[in-house]
Amino acid sequence: MNFFRFVTQSIRILSVLSLTLAANAQSKQADAKKPNIIVLIADDLGVGDLGFSGAKDVPTPHLDRLAAEGVIFSNGYVSPMCAPTRAAFLTGRNPAKIGFLDNRPGDSRHYGMDMSSKTIADVMKENGYVTSLIGKWHVGRGLNHEYSPWNRGFDEFLGYYGAFGLYENPKLTSPPGTEKIVNGYSTDIFADAACEFMERNKNKPFFLNVAFNAAHLVQVAKPEDLARFEHIKDPKRRRAAAIISNLDANIGRIAAQMKKLDLDRNTLLFFFSDNGGEPPILGTMNGPFRGMKFDLYEGGIRVPFFARWPEGLPKGKTSDALMSAVDLLPTIAAATGARIPEEVDGANLLPYLRGQTKKEPHKALFWRTTEHSALQRMRKQPKANPPVYIPHIAAVRQDKWKLVVFDDAGKNPRSELYDVIKDPSESNDLAIKEKKVVQRLVKELDAWRATSKPQVIPPVK
Repeated sequence: MNFFRFVTQSIRILSVLSLTLAANAQSKQADAKKPNIIVLIADDLGVGDLGFSGAKDVPTPHLDRLAAEGVIFSNGYVSPMCAPTRAAFLTGRNPAKIGFLDNRPGDSRHYGMDMSSKTIADVMKENGYVTSLIGKWHVGRGLNHEYSPWNRGFDEFLGYYGAFGLYENPKLTSPPGTEKIVNGYSTDIFADAACEFMERNKNKPFFLNVAFNAAHLVQVAKPEDLARFEHIKDPKRRRAAAIISNLDANIGRIAAQMKKLDLDRNTLLFFFSDNGGEPPILGTMNGPFRGMKFDLYEGGIRVPFFARWPEGLPKGKTSDALMSAVDLLPTIAAATGARIPEEVDGANLLPYLRGQTKKEPHKALFWRTTEHSALQRMRKQPKANPPVYIPHIAAVRQDKWKLVVFDDAGKNPRSELYDVIKDPSESNDLAIKEKKVVQRLVKELDAWRATSKPQVIPPVK
């Protein structure tokens, strides 16, 4: 009797063990099919800085190849400043809806990105991904690090909190509350860390965000890179070219590591710049577009942007559909089988890019920011009485039309209207000629603004 009981129990144990092993094998197989995600962000680059988006004087062969192997977004948009763009990418929300109109919430030690919004790292972590941020954060810290990457879904963080970090021997944070000087050149350091992270996690699905500081202030180029651009006479452009060339080489190293680890084909990679270039300060260029960083003209918000995924997206395609940084979260979530948070403003781009629908992701895109020159005056006169007036600027892009409203919702609003298909340089204001278009777009802008959230102005240090 005891013998039969032993046999029966043994069979049960073996059955449970077999089912467990099978379930684990299926789980590993499912993880193996999930694409890895890499999001590369450049800082303050315009369409005139990279070969695939129009640069003629700076060779960027690695980025050009990656872009040619995927989908280039010719109408890829972001916000005109660093922090709002990063908030948009991380949450899938229009930054005006989470109180990020300018860089001040991201600069603050007291404040940060709305904790009620899930981040892309939260979504990926819940979906079984290992998550890492390398480089720039700039969406808040908090006095107790409550807004830090570790509390926003990232398993790992090696980088810096604020608007800019040092190029040489940067002081980087990792783990929470600690800072250490890392010897070397920041772009090299970040690429090294990215390659090491991929090696460590090659058998797991991972989400990797590498946010380079190239080519933000305070610029420093490596001497060997500068030497390659002696033929460029403008010293600012020469320095920018050297920094961009180094960035391209390091992105080439990341791409080579993907291939070496056999991750190349099933990795969804996005690349974009957080805002347009700033020619008079940084030597970065915006091609044919008017304006620059901080502006709602095309030069401030229309940037180099592409996606690459050999197993999931077409190759060698250029999409002229309107899209922006808010679309990355829902697109990545859809690609990985994760649940898309209900509150996102972005769209899943996959059906459109794969030709499964002709319906474009967005009928219109909206922006609202603060006038940068007024912010600068306020910083110089923090105790002015009366306080320095800071007007808002808003914009909407719909079809061929682009409306820009200065002193938006203020006492003296002024509208400009451009046909950005025929006039990408925004040199011919049609506001007087096309009054009905202006009225229609102002009405739509008013309705959208009503859904936005006031910006919390952090305490002054």
